[in-house]
Amino acid sequence: MAKYYILIICLTLTLTCGCTSKAEKAIIGWWQVDRIIYDNRNIMPCFTLNILRFRKDYTCLVPSTTPLYCPTIKAFTGQGNWVFHQDEMVLIINSKNQFFDKKYHVKFYDNNIKNRLVMRLSSSTDTIVCTKGMYSYDSLEVKDILHFNKK
Repeated sequence: MAKYYILIICLTLTLTCGCTSKAEKAIIGWWQVDRIIYDNRNIMPCFTLNILRFRKDYTCLVPSTTPLYCPTIKAFTGQGNWVFHQDEMVLIINSKNQFFDKKYHVKFYDNNIKNRLVMRLSSSTDTIVCTKGMYSYDSLEVKDILHFNKK
């Protein structure tokens, strides 16, 4: 009888975990923001942190600014929610942080020189380039993730 319970638990976990695509799994976690291009300039110095974090529960942490750094960019709140649409490779961030509250087109890159996964988020107004943190690099896994990029 105990074997059946273990089997049911294993099947449930497999089915539950199997619904998330490799691309969505790649988004989940910490990302080091390397550049934020806005109005043809890198505005990364305007932000207090260089971290994006996408959690499994679809909440996120985005960088915030202070009026002291860049008074024209209103990005004060660092919390939000996110949704990923794999068929379009679109990431939507919903946040009170007006700078990040938008739809981004996602493209992954392989930095095989530094063994890093890189993600570019492009919107109509800005481009964010970030590197996956706390990531155990596997070239075959990265190749699978790159397969999701829209041509």
